[in-house]
Amino acid sequence: TTSCTNVSSTYYCNTTITFASNSATHTYQGFINDTSGNQNSTEIRNYIIDLTPPTGSILNPPNNTKVNGNVSIEASASDTYGINYVSFQYTNSSNPYTNITGCNAVTGSINCTWNTALFSNASEGYNIRIVPVDLNGNSNTTIEPRLYIIDRQIPIQDSRQIVYPSGQSSIRNTQTLIFRLNVTDASGAGNVTACAGRGNA
Repeated sequence: TTSCTNVSSTYYCNTTITFASNSATHTYQGFINDTSGNQNSTEIRNYIIDLTPPTGSILNPPNNTKVNGNVSIEASASDTYGINYVSFQYTNSSNPYTNITGCNAVTGSINCTWNTALFSNASEGYNIRIVPVDLNGNSNTTIEPRLYIIDRQIPIQDSRQIVYPSGQSSIRNTQTLIFRLNVTDASGAGNVTACAGRGNA
């Protein structure tokens, strides 16, 4: 393709060329003729046309997880020519996709600390997605989001029962104590910790 013929004495060429191919290598070179018919040319330079958006995904937490507090969201992104940055965004029926505070244009490790205290605990939850941008400015807004539901409901202790020893109001030093706690929670109980302390003598 020839462009910028009969360039003025400033030797400056400004033109737009549309390439139909994607991720292909193209070359450009300058040719010079003086008024005496002498000819010369510049070195050949290569340009790669990159129209391919980067890819990526959220790795953790899993989809449909119930969360609370500061939630660490881990993601990955890749591109043939390198990732520039990644933004984490949220949405629900009340909000269009919006950048999460502190998680816009993340570089290096692709992690986001999501402060759920700044959000409502609406039962519909929030869809979280990443938007990676590569070094050539291509972005991808079609990566599948993950749904997270904020759960601030504390677990309920239904009952407690001494299993062993039975029929005793006290136990000996070093004697084993076994008791049962029944706990319910809408999200499912996580860790249950039981503590035994010394009362007043």
